[in-house]
Amino acid sequence: MERLHRMHDNYSVYKCHTIMNCTKTCPKNLNPAKAIGEIKALLTGFKTKPPPEPAKF
Repeated sequence: MERLHRMHDNYSVYKCHTIMNCTKTCPKNLNPAKAIGEIKALLTGFKTKPPPEPAKF
């Protein structure tokens, strides 16, 4: 939660305008724009993060 709190400023995820250029050019075929969108949803309260599940051995 502390890491999420540190991202809540004008110079973090809010600089992303979701143009998707990063996703189109990512050499590892990741989707950074989607991840940033998820973080924005968590920061604005539109989404809540479920607690982690216990490790299964």
